[in-house]
Amino acid sequence: MEIYNYDAQSGVLRGSSIADPNPVAPGTYLIPAFATTIEPPGATTNKTPVFASDVWSLIDDYRGQTAYNTATGKAETVNEIGQLSTLGLTLIAPPDYPATWNETRWVGDLAGVMAAKIDELKAARNAAEAATPFVYDGSNFDYDSLSRERIDAAVSAATIAAVSGTATSAVLATWVLADNTSREMTVADWLAFRQAEVSRSAICHATYNTLKERVEALAAEVIAGTKTEAAAITAINAIVWA
Repeated sequence: MEIYNYDAQSGVLRGSSIADPNPVAPGTYLIPAFATTIEPPGATTNKTPVFASDVWSLIDDYRGQTAYNTATGKAETVNEIGQLSTLGLTLIAPPDYPATWNETRWVGDLAGVMAAKIDELKAARNAAEAATPFVYDGSNFDYDSLSRERIDAAVSAATIAAVSGTATSAVLATWVLADNTSREMTVADWLAFRQAEVSRSAICHATYNTLKERVEALAAEVIAGTKTEAAAITAINAIVWA
């Protein structure tokens, strides 16, 4: 007699075998534990027969396949039977931007993407403002934090000198440049240097504001229904500091 063996814990069909005749009861057979004479249904794509409560059922079986954790989005290999949703998994790969699973699809975190992009743009703006060397009148000045302190002191001295009536052509310092050459810096130079700093800062802030407005405009299109969230997030992620 053919019998069907199943896993002791999961009930998954393990295969079939031939039952031994019962030596003390002719005409009957010895049915071992975790086996049944009930014929299982045939396995189908991503379905496997499982025996429970004396009944065979076809249960989802994605073992060995790559799925994605719906909590983390990380890829992992399925090693259990059952509905993927019950296992906290999906076969749908998450997008390449922050998103959460809503039981049927990945939903982009538009607010999170916006915040991250704005933070990125702020960091780029700050880096551009403090970029070294600082170019003034064809000369490259070191512009690290210590150099900026020294420059601030020189500009302050020039401002005081100008207010006190010192000629703007008066040389206040011989300054060592980034390439280790030097140049004389007059009162007028230091005042113009500060104006150049202000101009560079203004350009940086104007660039930041323009890019930030582009981010906000894309989000507004989603709210207005003229752009999908996925398209907006892709466009936001494509915005870079120029």
